[in-house]
Order: sequence, then structure tokens, then C-alpha cells
Amino acid sequence: MGLKVAVWGTGNVGRPAIRAVLSHRDLELTGVIVANPSKLGRDAGEIAGVGPCEVYATDDWQSVLDSGLDAMVYTATADTRPEEAMADLLACLRAGVSVVSSAFYTFLDPQSCPEELKAAIDDACSESGASLFVSGIDPGWVMDMLPVVASG
Repeated sequence: MGLKVAVWGTGNVGRPAIRAVLSHRDLELTGVIVANPSKLGRDAGEIAGVGPCEVYATDDWQSVLDSGLDAMVYTATADTRPEEAMADLLACLRAGVSVVSSAFYTFLDPQSCPEELKAAIDDACSESGASLFVSGIDPGWVMDMLPVVASG
């Protein structure tokens, strides 16, 4: 099999992320982390709308990190829970799990990132060998707010 990947969050970005991991020949979906109690124990493929894949949603993020994971796709909300999300991110990186995310807008441009946050990420990555890649667009912003702001 390929790289062992988990997805943290199953909302508007997480569901397509699950589908992308499942369809990529070099990736193996090994975990899905949820916050919603109604999703606990559900098959990740069914949550993502592609049918069973025999990976079941959990809220035990530590067990997912401890499972020999290579990478985490972090799609949980970071804007309404910034401290918790940063703690999640640092836990992944310190565990040696590289993170791909669209949730941490602060890190989109490292030059404009607050130095204390950048230092925390740099330290975690240096210690563990993990990496962080942040990209993408906040769902809703580009289609809902940007046209209104730009037309004003």
C-alpha cells in the first residue's frame, strides 16, 4: 500500500478529501476523525458518499496519530476554534505526521504569519521531520463574500 493518510473533519472540505484519498492509488485511508457524535462509528466512505471502505469514524484522534500515520488532511474548522485547531496541528506535527490543510489561513503566506505561530510550527517540524502544507480557499468566502466585497 501507499502512504497512510487520515482525514480530520468530515464537513464540506473533509468529505471530498476522503473521496480524493480513497481514489488515489498511492494513498491508503487509515483513519477519519469526527467531532459530531452522530458520525462516530460510521464508515468513512459512506460519510463521503462513495460507499463502504471499512474505515470507521472516531473521535479518538490520539489513537489515529499513534497508528503509524504518514499524513493528516486537516479539514476541521480553525476559524471558530483557533486555539484548539492549533493544538491539533501541533500534536500532528510533533507526532511526525505531516499535515495538509485548507483550515489554517494564517500559514498561507509564511511572510505575513505572526512570528510566534511560525516559530511553533517550525520547532515542531524540526523536531519530528514532519511538514505543513496549507493551501486552498475557504469554502463560502470566494463564492459568497468576495463578489460582494469586490463589487462594493
